[in-house]
Amino acid sequence: MTDVASPRLVEALSGARASGAFAPVDLHMADMVMRRSGATDPLLAVALALAVKAVRLEHVCVVLDDEGIGLLWRAEGAAAQAATAPVPGQLLGALRAADGLVEVTAEGADVDPLGDAMVVLSGPRCYLRRYALLEQLVADRLRHGAALGAPAGAEDCIERHGGRADASQRVAVGRALSSAVSVIAGGPGTGKTTTVALLVEVAGALPTPLRVALAAPTGKAAARMDEAVRAAVGADVTDVPRATTVHRLLGIRRDGAARTGDPLDADVIVIDEASMVSLPLLASVLGRARADARVVLVGDPDQLASIEVGAVLADVVDAGARAGSGVIVARLDVAHRFADADAVVALAAAVRAGNPEAFDQAVRDSRGHVTRVVPEDRHALVERVVDHAVAVLEAARRGDVDAALARIGALGVLCATKRGDGSTSWWHSEVERRLVERGVVRTRDDDLVGRPLLVTRNDPLTGLTNGSVGVIVAEHGERRCHFDAVSHPLSSLDAAEPFWALTIHKSQGSEYGDVVISLPGPDSPILTRELVYTAVTRSRGSVALIAPPGSLEAALARRVARASGLAARLGATADD
Repeated sequence: MTDVASPRLVEALSGARASGAFAPVDLHMADMVMRRSGATDPLLAVALALAVKAVRLEHVCVVLDDEGIGLLWRAEGAAAQAATAPVPGQLLGALRAADGLVEVTAEGADVDPLGDAMVVLSGPRCYLRRYALLEQLVADRLRHGAALGAPAGAEDCIERHGGRADASQRVAVGRALSSAVSVIAGGPGTGKTTTVALLVEVAGALPTPLRVALAAPTGKAAARMDEAVRAAVGADVTDVPRATTVHRLLGIRRDGAARTGDPLDADVIVIDEASMVSLPLLASVLGRARADARVVLVGDPDQLASIEVGAVLADVVDAGARAGSGVIVARLDVAHRFADADAVVALAAAVRAGNPEAFDQAVRDSRGHVTRVVPEDRHALVERVVDHAVAVLEAARRGDVDAALARIGALGVLCATKRGDGSTSWWHSEVERRLVERGVVRTRDDDLVGRPLLVTRNDPLTGLTNGSVGVIVAEHGERRCHFDAVSHPLSSLDAAEPFWALTIHKSQGSEYGDVVISLPGPDSPILTRELVYTAVTRSRGSVALIAPPGSLEAALARRVARASGLAARLGATADD
């Protein structure tokens, strides 16, 4: 081991830096690994920097073929231009020759849990070791998902309590109760909540009742899950578990560490909005679930993936469609929330298919429930949003918290970006400016009474979680923010901000009566099919899309692409 840079290592990292493809953190990590191992191969330095960049860009690994390298080999900076990408075979050769630094396995084969190599090369996939082990843990639990068997009396309980459920929902509950890990997947209005409610009812009615834990990735999603499940369970069911966040379920502190590593005290663990769950978070749940527990992932695989590493739900659902994977997936495909011809369902189907012509047809068939305008023609929509803001302010100022919160949920302004024209910042400034013009608020008004407030970080002191939405009111000379059943002094909320618009990522786990979607220009790399699908499916009613020419088409043509080896591991047999 050495920590002294050789001239060849300096040259290697200088070449990587000059390529324009890496951020300083990628090169710093590669430099650290190379120095400590004593390695000097320039191609090895590039491969290591790619593995670091992959995780930074939310991939689990980098696939060392032309397509995989091309996914990452782009300039880091507006003025930069990435040099010609390296040849995959040369990078693979450098990694295979790095004895001690790289553990080399066959594609999909197990990684040595006691090994100390910092990098894993599994077939063409290069991982930082931690992520290879996390992926292996998840794959192991998933491909042995059918090992438990149904508890005694499950079939009779499903039949007795499943009167409101369709056949696919009853099948989903049966699979969830008989599997160590299973997935309930479905689009908007297919009855995922009804299925979870039936699962809760049946689990509690078994001859030997099962304890159920309900959780979701964000506070907002957990609150919605809690409300929806309670509304959907039968009137005779009184012992409904409270939904919480996954982080709180695991006892994860603000610094990211868990308070304990003890097994979770639950027989059935249901994770809603599972498309938002990252690979490390799912690995934590599966690692803490008891061997005899059932873990049920519920969500829509066509939505945006987690803002952290991995796209686990989409990977798992894809694997479940292949024979021999061992993955238990129940698909819900009957629309219950809407009629078959409902505008949102038709729009979501067009987006899922990536079909601009079908999208435009859905707009024409919607009888005014779906509109599409360019930014130059958004004046009427802006006025509608300002009217909405006035209604929220007026309700909050008269102390009607329930009405104010209901108003906030009636209309969601969902943006792709935080900066630039049509972003969350633009909408917030524009709404505030127009409120001043209407005389509803004073110029430079520092009094935040009436504004919606968004919590931006988990706060263990107040119990509020990232994504929680409240409204600011004045009570007895004090400014407080109400979040449904609880309120806190405004002065105690240091990780919260007023808002009139949310990013589409932040809106996950929410529903609105109507939505206004604001997209950037067609050159924005954030535009994807999953982004538009997530925004559209937040609506229970109307959808208004504001998009520059070509932006929708650019989004529908591009899928979220996240490299992982989960499918390859799930394709491996238990004896591999």
